[in-house]
Amino acid sequence: MQNVSTSNPKFAEKVANVLRLNGEIVAVFRFDRSAGGRSYEFFNSCEGFFQRIADLPPKTSVIIFEKAQFPIRGVTDNSLIEQAKSEIPEGTDWAIVRTTLLTMGSQSWFHVFEDSSHLELENELRDEYCWGHPVAVGVEPDWHDLESTFSALIPHEDGRIEQGIY
Repeated sequence: MQNVSTSNPKFAEKVANVLRLNGEIVAVFRFDRSAGGRSYEFFNSCEGFFQRIADLPPKTSVIIFEKAQFPIRGVTDNSLIEQAKSEIPEGTDWAIVRTTLLTMGSQSWFHVFEDSSHLELENELRDEYCWGHPVAVGVEPDWHDLESTFSALIPHEDGRIEQGIY
């Protein structure tokens, strides 16, 4: 589905199918001209997902994972840290996503941190952005894998789709 608009009915069908199979939609949004900026986000309804993408700027790349991602979930505490360290092998690329929105002034985002060491995994989970807050942790998803993902682009107001610079 390369260079397909997020308003394409086939894209909406595939999103609904992922929700039906996995019970949630895991998306990564890649933002045009933002030095590689991206955001992993989770949705438990198609309505919530499509409301979110309605707020994204044109050229944003929307990638959907066909299989469940970030299997370690919960409020960060010592038990969650030990679970993450036991389930993610040392040296494996991992990602942590805070699943509640952070807001500072007029800016809001979902905190994401990626690395490959257990020391950094524990340090990040103990950081004030994560400790005591709900997070999703797991091996970093391969959003380049065209076999297990599908994508679309946020169109311009006139319906035109254009690839961004990511």
